[in-house]
Amino acid sequence: VIEAGAVAIDDGIILAVGSAIDINAKYAAIENLSGEDKVVMPGLVNGHSHAAMTLLRGMADDLALMDWLNNYIFPSEMQFVDAEFVRIGTELACWEMIRGGTTTFVDMYYYPDIVAEVVESCGMRALVSATVIDQRSPDAEDAGDSISKGINFIGRWKNRSSRITPIFGPHANYTLSAEQLQAVRSAANKHGVGVSIHMSESPFELQYSKDTF
Repeated sequence: VIEAGAVAIDDGIILAVGSAIDINAKYAAIENLSGEDKVVMPGLVNGHSHAAMTLLRGMADDLALMDWLNNYIFPSEMQFVDAEFVRIGTELACWEMIRGGTTTFVDMYYYPDIVAEVVESCGMRALVSATVIDQRSPDAEDAGDSISKGINFIGRWKNRSSRITPIFGPHANYTLSAEQLQAVRSAANKHGVGVSIHMSESPFELQYSKDTF
């Protein structure tokens, strides 16, 4: 912990961290931001989110996973989720994360281009997943369509921004077959990107995995 400290930043890059006396002696600032009564710390990282689902917050709480998904969330998403829904919901989520000190998050949702645009506009960092699921969803018809659209999304964003990392987001091993999961892994390997997936999130999934695999 550095009390009465300072950080020197140039064009978004941290140059030095130390006491305010030392930093002021070494660097001449164009702009000074007061840190009085504040703490400067590394940003928090949210390792898994569905940012736009802030707009569904509080709906159908306290239910078993498959009841929640199949009878409430999936039908609601088909009815309400479109590009504008994702934009507004992600903007709200980013505002909340920034207020709480989160600077980076891993997101899995539909319309990943919209998610990436929002993150880029507000200055955060994100690993943005192209969701892959073997059913009709707000932005795709099935797993094959999801993968194809995901490849296009990755092509648009892979080298576009230093703060956006496009990845694949296969939903789960209970919404995709083993062959479809392998297809996602192959596509991720081919395009040099990562994968984010729900794993061990409920008793149902654990039992399903034991029974199926």
